[in-house]
This record gives sequence, C-alpha cells and structure tokens, in this order.
Amino acid sequence: MKTKGTLAGVAVVALLGVLLIGGSAGALAPAGPSGPAGPGETSVVPPLLQYQGRLTDPGTGEPVDDGAYTMTFRLYDVDSGGTPLWTETKDVMVEGGVFSTALGDTAALDPGLFNGQSLWLGTKVGADAEATPRQLILPAPYAVSLVPGAVVSTTSSSAVLTLINNGAGDGLVVLG
Repeated sequence: MKTKGTLAGVAVVALLGVLLIGGSAGALAPAGPSGPAGPGETSVVPPLLQYQGRLTDPGTGEPVDDGAYTMTFRLYDVDSGGTPLWTETKDVMVEGGVFSTALGDTAALDPGLFNGQSLWLGTKVGADAEATPRQLILPAPYAVSLVPGAVVSTTSSSAVLTLINNGAGDGLVVLG
C-alpha cells in the first residue's frame, strides 16, 4: 500500500454528521431479506458516522493514486493532544483522491460518546502522522434540539411523541 506522504495532503471535503445512535431507542428497520419493517416494528441501528475526505500528495497537491489506503480514525474530546476516546483502523478505497467510509463499522462507536460534549476527529494515513487540524464533529441539524432541557412542541392535532414498548421494561421513565 502506498501512502506517498499523503498525510500532509489530507484535505477534508465533507464530514456528514449523519449519526445514527442505537441504544435503548430503536429506528425503523432497513429493508432486509424479508423486506422492510412494518409500522411500529423497530430494530437497533448501529451508531455510525459517514465520513468523506480527499487525499492529496503534499508535494504537488494532486490527488493520490487510486487504491486502498490504511487509515486510522480517532475521536478526541480535545482539538489537539489528549488521548483518543475511540480508534478504528481499516483499509479505505480512494478514487481520484476522494474516499468515503462509515466510521464505527469496524470498531463499534459507543453511543455514550455523543453526550453533548465536543468531539474532534483525527485522521491518519499509513505511517504518516495524524493530520492537523483535527475536524470538529458537528451534529445533524435536527439533533441539536435533542439535548438536556429540550422541548418538543407542535401545533398539530397529532401526538407530539409516541412511545411503544413491546418489552417488559419501563417504556418511559421520568425523574424529577
């Protein structure tokens, strides 16, 4: 695998804050061999972050050669220094200098990391040093409202929130 000193040339094109966190809340199940889940059917969606970037040769600024590059991704609670809270290393296909990968598909992301704290993503290619600066993880726009103290309101005649619990545990716990 070639890195061609690519780390200095890692230019982030986009960080899509599409963060799907499973845990105790479910989401509609994706279509599978037996088809999509019906209304009210749920399954736990694994927490994944979609990440895209562009690798360039630091000497020329040109895209790196097409192929698989070993990349290491780390989440930190600080913008520089610190100890990684999560690490994933995998081979990522690059074409025309552009790559796209799901973070958390090789090393599971702990949904507890996404508790409102600021998180930064460090990216490392091959044996090169981690790229700087780290990228701040930004929330999906509607997720911003889902923080402690959030208020969900509507002027609709429909229910604001519906909870369905098919298990034996508490469907909703309110502590005050």
